[in-house]
Amino acid sequence: MLGLAAYVHAGGGPAARTALAQLAEGIAALSAGDAKTWPYGAVMPAANSRSSWHAWAAQMPTALAVAATALGRPAQPATALLTTALLAAALRDAAGFTPALLTAGGCDNGWLPAPIDRSQIAYGVDARLRALLTIADATGRDGLRLLATITAGWYFGANRAGQPMYDPATGVTFDGLAPDGSINRNSGAESTIHGQLSMLALDRAGLARLTRVVSHDGLEVLEAEAGRMAGGAAIVTADPAYTGEYQWSGGSYATLPTAASVSWTLPAGNRPLLIRPIVELTDHPGRTSWRAGSAGVGAIDHGTGGAQGISPVPGTLLPVSLAQSVPAGATLTAVCSTGPVRIDALLVEPVVATLVMAGPDAALALLRNGDQVSHTCTVTMPDGGPVVIETYDDQARPYGRQVSSHRTVLVEVPPGGFGTVIHGRDPRFLDARNPGVAIMNSSGWTL
Repeated sequence: MLGLAAYVHAGGGPAARTALAQLAEGIAALSAGDAKTWPYGAVMPAANSRSSWHAWAAQMPTALAVAATALGRPAQPATALLTTALLAAALRDAAGFTPALLTAGGCDNGWLPAPIDRSQIAYGVDARLRALLTIADATGRDGLRLLATITAGWYFGANRAGQPMYDPATGVTFDGLAPDGSINRNSGAESTIHGQLSMLALDRAGLARLTRVVSHDGLEVLEAEAGRMAGGAAIVTADPAYTGEYQWSGGSYATLPTAASVSWTLPAGNRPLLIRPIVELTDHPGRTSWRAGSAGVGAIDHGTGGAQGISPVPGTLLPVSLAQSVPAGATLTAVCSTGPVRIDALLVEPVVATLVMAGPDAALALLRNGDQVSHTCTVTMPDGGPVVIETYDDQARPYGRQVSSHRTVLVEVPPGGFGTVIHGRDPRFLDARNPGVAIMNSSGWTL
């Protein structure tokens, strides 16, 4: 699609436009979910799995944006609806899935559907960075540039290792960052090329460099086997752990016959939690009810898996959001009323997940609301005010903006949207090698 779009821009004929439109329509159909529903607006890599997202899909939003731009020139009524649909799919991935990915810990390689492959490589970072910048250019949604600034921080030390992955003196980009924070200091062709592509994009965009993670409060995974079993519930080792469509987190799952239960103690914190149990969905009856303490917080119909279709195995493994948020530190219990059912893990995150990064010229906080109602969240920046607070909906449309003189601020984040808090120079418009391009005062930005 990227090649076809360039060819169409250069004057390619009707056959190229048709092929581009057909491919783009197919890829846009792989977009699914919203802020509360898997895969949170992401464009999926393939049509034969509803469960597995991989960074191999990270260039697809770019392809949709450039296809929409190419097909929209010259403007034709016949393609107007298609180009609108392509940009909408690209925006769902950029403005919906990207904040979920970043506040969960960064550009992981694979969520299958639990974040099982948490290694991070230059391909996944570069593809997401350039998607954000491309879609921002195509739509004028400037908040995406803030997400791009956060994404790019991975290269400069704002990552789980706290060390740069890119060396400007040599042009080397290291081959990967492991889940434990260790760095593979080899530098193969792929890492080098994608690192250089990122640096070219950043030079053109003039984004500030973030070099450290100040604080992070986001996604946690509680395995089913960490729960307390009762009434015949048991842990089963999955064989195989990867089925071709999905992968059992931790290589095992809990199986619950009728009347069995499993309970977990949720992480402590000062914000309510969103719980997304990862469960097997099949075409036979199964049901669990969920409670926090004695209060019901939702129920799951495990019999909604549907027909196998083209997927490698019958059934599927998906996160299913509970209807109600749950107090931090509560005891969460699943009770099987119709069994047997299988539970893989719990995805647990605050109703508003937060990430704060800083660099020599700016500090930037990202707040992601994974719920369908507005929530307020307190965030503290590493330095004193003034700060600029901007909020966006799940399509990166501006929702609100205010300036505060305080270091600690209260931010209302819209349903499914994201918010940012900026201290220092605006990271969207600053080349870090050219100080003084953008300076903030109590009234906002002075360029």
